[in-house]
Amino acid sequence: MRPPQWWPSSPASGARLLLLLCCVVAAAVQCCQLLTLFNSEPVSLTVSFTPRADVTLPSLTVCNLGFDTITGTSAAPPPDNTSAGEFLWKEAGSLASQLLSCQPSCDLSEDIPYPGGSSAVPTGTWSSQIQQHWVCHTFVPNITWADVPAELGQEMVVTLRTRGASRVRFLYVLPDRQPLMSTFGVRSAESDVPFRSVARAAQFVFFSVSSHVHERPSLRRAPCNASEGYSYGVCLQSCYHDYWAVVKKCARPEMLADFPELPECPFSQIDERLDFAEHASSCGCLPACRSVRLAVTESTVLAERGDLGDAWMKVRVSMSQIPQQVAREQLSYHAVSLFSEMGGYISLLLGVSVVSVAELAAQGVGWCRRALRAETPAPSRAPPIVVVKTIYS
Repeated sequence: MRPPQWWPSSPASGARLLLLLCCVVAAAVQCCQLLTLFNSEPVSLTVSFTPRADVTLPSLTVCNLGFDTITGTSAAPPPDNTSAGEFLWKEAGSLASQLLSCQPSCDLSEDIPYPGGSSAVPTGTWSSQIQQHWVCHTFVPNITWADVPAELGQEMVVTLRTRGASRVRFLYVLPDRQPLMSTFGVRSAESDVPFRSVARAAQFVFFSVSSHVHERPSLRRAPCNASEGYSYGVCLQSCYHDYWAVVKKCARPEMLADFPELPECPFSQIDERLDFAEHASSCGCLPACRSVRLAVTESTVLAERGDLGDAWMKVRVSMSQIPQQVAREQLSYHAVSLFSEMGGYISLLLGVSVVSVAELAAQGVGWCRRALRAETPAPSRAPPIVVVKTIYS
């Protein structure tokens, strides 16, 4: 039996065929490894530091307890004809009744009435809102640390009048937003941790702040939302409010601005919670591609009674030695690198280049055309008609 035509006819040609097969296998293995590396979406991390002239001051939030649902403490029981929001607002007190002074240039120009809103000042915006059984007042600056006057010692200073002998007060220092007080039963969510203060005596509260920014791209293995100003916690909170509105057909005090068409929920539901964990997956809330966290060092010093009496609190927010640290993740292996390395291995092991592949493709197309022409029978033609004329002379 005669061997096929492609079978090597000599030991030398057999060795060449074996070497070619080994090179093909090696090139295939290397290409598979490169594809695996590309699909894993590796990233590189770079760390940089932002100068203080480009770092915006953090927001400061003061939350006053309107009604403690655990101990039931309040100035008076809620009247039957008073809504939950109005009762909380009255018991906690408005911003104008508490803010004594704010620097730099952030004194309140007009009071914020119930059920909350915002008021612009030269260096930022004050806003008041009800959250659960708290009334929170937030100042969001629009200036950087370089814009703070030197006579203030490069600090933001807010003086507050406290109220009540045992009234609990929460202080939040956050990056340009209002605090989130609940995770809504979602494990991946995080609530903000406040500094807890009991307004029993005059006190100085010092905060030293350093900002830590983490930026990453949206990956197939870890998608995220790259929209500017997006917050994962705010997205969950909005979805929870929508879910509450559908289930309870009423609006909690913190929902009144977003759901004006719904009646306000009764006071008995002020501390009620829905089972939101299973519904959260349908909200479409992705983690934020850009997250900002503040490293805050806090200290408190009791003060002697002065001109303001013993019911005040002075909050001083300063910048730490490192104003802002930015950790940025970037894709370290792109499609261009994949094709370059795959082409390098194939060219090294098989001696194939883009030019040779193009020439081989052109030859293959020409061979196919010739094969098709050879298989197609030529059309039959009728024999020519010959006209013979006889001429007689």
